[in-house]
Amino acid sequence: MTNQNQPGTEPTPEGAPQQPPRPFPNQDFIRPGIDDRPDWDTALSDEDMEAVQRLAVRQKPQVAPDAAAQPEVQAAALENTPAVHDDPLPDAESAFLDLRDPMVDASGYRPTHVEVVRMKTGFALTSFFLSFALCALNLVLVPERLDQMVGGFDGTTDLAWLIAIGVAVTILSTAVMLPVSDRTRTKYGRRAPWFLGGAVVAVLLTSALAASRTDVTLTVAWAFLQLGFAAMQFALFASIGERVPDKFRDAVALWRKVGWGAGLLAGVVVAALCMDAAAGGIEICAGAVALAAVCMLLVVPREHSSSYLRITPMATSDMTTILRVPGAPRAWLVATLARLLASAAVTVPLAFVWFIVKYVHGFDAPLDLRMTMLAVVAMAVVAYVCMAIATVVLRPVMAKWEDDVRAPAIAACVISVLAVACPLLMPSATGLMLFAALFAFSTTMLQDLAQSLATSVIERTSERGAYLAVLNTADSGGKLIGALAGGVTVLCAGATQPLFIVSGVLAILTIVCVAFVRQR
Repeated sequence: MTNQNQPGTEPTPEGAPQQPPRPFPNQDFIRPGIDDRPDWDTALSDEDMEAVQRLAVRQKPQVAPDAAAQPEVQAAALENTPAVHDDPLPDAESAFLDLRDPMVDASGYRPTHVEVVRMKTGFALTSFFLSFALCALNLVLVPERLDQMVGGFDGTTDLAWLIAIGVAVTILSTAVMLPVSDRTRTKYGRRAPWFLGGAVVAVLLTSALAASRTDVTLTVAWAFLQLGFAAMQFALFASIGERVPDKFRDAVALWRKVGWGAGLLAGVVVAALCMDAAAGGIEICAGAVALAAVCMLLVVPREHSSSYLRITPMATSDMTTILRVPGAPRAWLVATLARLLASAAVTVPLAFVWFIVKYVHGFDAPLDLRMTMLAVVAMAVVAYVCMAIATVVLRPVMAKWEDDVRAPAIAACVISVLAVACPLLMPSATGLMLFAALFAFSTTMLQDLAQSLATSVIERTSERGAYLAVLNTADSGGKLIGALAGGVTVLCAGATQPLFIVSGVLAILTIVCVAFVRQR
């Protein structure tokens, strides 16, 4: 061995770099490439580092997937009932399919135990306050305001137009705002700024809703209010789909659905108790929206920065992702039509429930306001209990008919037909209570079964997110059809009772569509 490979044989001149120590006792040689590695922090000068940076190959920044194409995001948007959907939605990008770490989120971050608890609590509270405001405004406060302004008959038809305009604005605004949100680059993330902006718009326009004095101004304020609610909802669903690791996805979804269902019940009860001052009840809803924003931005862990993401140009196809799927199989189209008809069948009596109860004996013989309030609260409590029962029954039903859910879906539709027949045969409080119980039970079952039926016929695994996005749009389209059908029915019949007949017809059409779906 030469002296240069034997450290310590000659004294080191003053100012010369120190030789590395012996790696092991009695070892007098240096391992090339191991013991003589330079310190990269000091080996290159600043000029050399700048030259390396000029010559280095820059990697392309990460491109985040669009929310409309993510199965987790669309699944969260579809699960707006307190029922527990036990049929796992197939996701080709799930960590459980490619052995990625299920404890990290889509960006690779591993949340701590405290952050997971904050996710569960934050998303549940956000869903509670948001569903509280939506349910109170849609089912009680806005219908009563219209009743006070223009009367029962005109108020019912105006409500139909108001709901239809609101649903149309929601669909179109979501189609535009969702891809824009995907391309938002801020240090606060992609979804948090949109949720905050939507909350500000919703609070201001909810207050404007309370100050409206005519049906025209009420409709205009309601249409613009849907822009804020749409931004809040898609930001919430996208946050759940993107920020929750696969390991905790089911638990967070359960907490969120429980919060959403509790908000529905609380919204109806509080709104009905505020009937003596409907404008004050609407202001309470504005406060609930503000609390939803506080929970989303402060209780839920802060969203990571999106400044590093690469922005891709937005094309027309990005805005039509939630509207159509090219080359969809026939069975899936039929299943989507069944979902649309089922949503319409639910919307027809549900959207006009305040007028149905108040004018159960005709527009010339309205019930007292206090009696209407008590009846609506009782129906809401009965409906919530039956929804909870349906949640318990749903698990064994879906386990038994796992391969073919058409039979239980048809049975749920039959129960819906029986439910709408009760108030027709018994136009009294008893008939309304039976309707609330059976209709809540059947619709809770039908929503999950229809979703399972649609997902079971999807063929292209890589496009499941786009299929679910269109299915979610079909659910909104059913609400649009149901509102218009209900308004035309009341306009032609001059009464609210025929709404149950229309709902029953739509349920029968749903049975026909479900029967023609061929599962794989």
